Amino acid sequence: MKNKISIFLDKYKLIMPAVIVLLVVTVFPFIYTLNVSLHKVVGRNIRTKWPWVGLKNFIMVMKDKVMWNSLLRTIEFILIVIVAELLIGFLLALIFDQESKLLRFMRTFLIIPMVITPVVVGLMWKAMLKLKGGLVNNVISSIGFTPVPWLTSQPIEIIRNIPVIGQFFVNHLNAKFSFLSLIIIDIWQWTPFVMLILLSSLQSISQEVKEAAEVDGANYWQKIYYVVLPLLKPTIIVIFLLRTIDAVKVFDTVYALFGSAAEQRLLNVHVMNIALRIRNYGQGAALSIIILFCTSMISQWFVKFINKGPINE
Repeated sequence: MKNKISIFLDKYKLIMPAVIVLLVVTVFPFIYTLNVSLHKVVGRNIRTKWPWVGLKNFIMVMKDKVMWNSLLRTIEFILIVIVAELLIGFLLALIFDQESKLLRFMRTFLIIPMVITPVVVGLMWKAMLKLKGGLVNNVISSIGFTPVPWLTSQPIEIIRNIPVIGQFFVNHLNAKFSFLSLIIIDIWQWTPFVMLILLSSLQSISQEVKEAAEVDGANYWQKIYYVVLPLLKPTIIVIFLLRTIDAVKVFDTVYALFGSAAEQRLLNVHVMNIALRIRNYGQGAALSIIILFCTSMISQWFVKFINKGPINE
């Protein structure tokens, strides 16, 4: 028995420190959170014995209307920002996919937003988007337009005035300036990340493939559609996966902009509000487990989709 243990330790001793760290920072917190989610843990009994409630915390979370509103807002946020960042990032990648000292300098300048701490980004944009004295509204006023209430839940008039569906978008799909501000900020911060990944993939495409398409008579946009985009498909799927996970985790920027206001709350902010403000740690842990489960399912689906794609062909 001792020989088997010594053989095992000798075989895996180089990776054991990493395994131990992984257990400490992921497995133990998950088990602890799962345990909390199955008990009634609130502020007044945090230091005493926790009553067992089973799945009651999960049921109470699922009955919470604010949670469903936050979930819808989070899904809408994820879809809008990922599509917008992919489109803008792809166009920027096409622009920067050429040799030029000016473009190299601009490429370096464009990646600055993605290296700024999210809470700093939130506070910086909050100052710039103020109705009175904010940089953005000062510029808008200087060119003759009315200042925009970026940080409020005021409906976007252009969308609200759309016949038949306008009011539906305002009431149910968050067509408000506060949500628009959050989308703009996320696009500003993370489009450079998408652009860099797409640019590296663009530069890895063989020049012979593009030249073969030119010989066949393809113009620039036909090359993009029929040659470049199919080759970028695995990269685009990976970007979808990474940005989906990142967008689900958004907290700092939202909290810096709006605090825990219910009308601007994304799912992670709602978890914080339940656990740390209301001090219902059991329900907060239950919602965290639900988010983790959904994110894991989405990640697994993306991985399977990638494995069926051109990567393995």
